[in-house]
Amino acid sequence: TAKNGANWKAGCKVTRSPAPSSSPKTSLTGRLAARRRPPLADRKRDLEGLAWASGLGILYGAWTVYSYLRDPDGWVHMALPWSIPFYTFGAIFIEFMLRLGALSILFWLLHVLILRRHFRLIVFWLVAAFVGLYEIQPRVMDDVNAGNWGAVGLALLGPLYWTHLVEAGLMLRYGWLAPIAFRFVFYVVWHMAFGGLWAPG
Repeated sequence: TAKNGANWKAGCKVTRSPAPSSSPKTSLTGRLAARRRPPLADRKRDLEGLAWASGLGILYGAWTVYSYLRDPDGWVHMALPWSIPFYTFGAIFIEFMLRLGALSILFWLLHVLILRRHFRLIVFWLVAAFVGLYEIQPRVMDDVNAGNWGAVGLALLGPLYWTHLVEAGLMLRYGWLAPIAFRFVFYVVWHMAFGGLWAPG
């Protein structure tokens, strides 16, 4: 009968399987993308970082100028107007390649690959302290070879070494833009302004 035919069709109705869920790889990618902070997304935090970086850069530049005027030791500046593109390039690209890039790569190798994301802050500051030695290494190698460890210790207490740790702290707290801004403002005060306007006759 028609009723039995309808029941037979209902029994033979093809059921659709549910849509396959996203693969673990896709799900992980989605979670990572959702957690990633877009560049310059937090304006308040970025402005705070730029303010700290600029203020510290001005202080470091003023201290360097004062130290030079108190005890002149050679002239290391490029004349205007070439100092502007030269030191801008140095503040951005060289800063990344020689300081922040080395810090990030070594930190990633130790913290992520070797230690499996354990001891994050300890690893970060140990790596930062090691990478900062690059800045003072040319000046202390003679003292190291001579066994003059007092002079080496004074170099570790000097601003040339500690400003690298300041940059590392700015990057840890505010991201890449803050330490680059710190170095750029320092170059503006020390190299571009003082070096360009106070050039010896």
